[in-house]
Amino acid sequence: LDFSGSARLKWNSTSEKTEYTNGNATDREHINHAVANNGSRFGFKLTQQLGNGFYGLGRVEWRFRGTSSSQHDFDDIYTRQLYAGIGHKQYGELTYGHMTTVTDEVKRTDLPNTLSLSDGLLNSSSRKVFQYTYSGIEGLKLGAFYGGHSQRANNARDLTNERKDVWGAAAIYSHKLDEVQSMKFGTGVSRERFEQRNTGHTYDYTAYSFGTSYTYDKTTVGIDLERAVTIDQGTIGNKRVQKEFGTVLLHKLTID
Repeated sequence: LDFSGSARLKWNSTSEKTEYTNGNATDREHINHAVANNGSRFGFKLTQQLGNGFYGLGRVEWRFRGTSSSQHDFDDIYTRQLYAGIGHKQYGELTYGHMTTVTDEVKRTDLPNTLSLSDGLLNSSSRKVFQYTYSGIEGLKLGAFYGGHSQRANNARDLTNERKDVWGAAAIYSHKLDEVQSMKFGTGVSRERFEQRNTGHTYDYTAYSFGTSYTYDKTTVGIDLERAVTIDQGTIGNKRVQKEFGTVLLHKLTID
């Protein structure tokens, strides 16, 4: 039985400048925001040996969230992850529930899990999904997941447009060059379908991602490339394309 948790806080300071073309005075606004929650969480994971190489597993994780008028975002506690399944070292793991999916491991610019400026375009967490992962080949992890209808988002609040289904797949490969050098590659795809609330028609959101990182001793450089296409959202025939490029330089100051 493994317990885990982390307190994650953020502090933002924002400035906004408005220049009017009609000659009126320029407006400037500077705000020092309150210290707020940034994904603080706690929970536990249970693993039980079943014999013949099989094991059972389960996990629950709670997170904090705020109300619309909150400054600190510690108002409520909700269940972010809740899943159970069965696994085997040779055959892989099969799980069902609310979970961080295998596609979360594709992103390479969020190595400390706190520094990324973007959550990315790829779906990396879903409710009520089946997931299978395989790690029987050294350095390689493969996985895929599928989920049907869900009326709630990952924060346990109702979706404006309910999810009809979701699926995704990913491959992550790690290679150690020598004692101080290593590389990691990840690629994945995810697709979600939603029911437009006001019309009842279905729209699609599909994302593709590739990430790579290189580590030398305590220094890591990471790069992510992502693309997402949304079709028929709002009105049939609409198409929106999003592209993201991200990079990170991470240097550890402590010894593991």
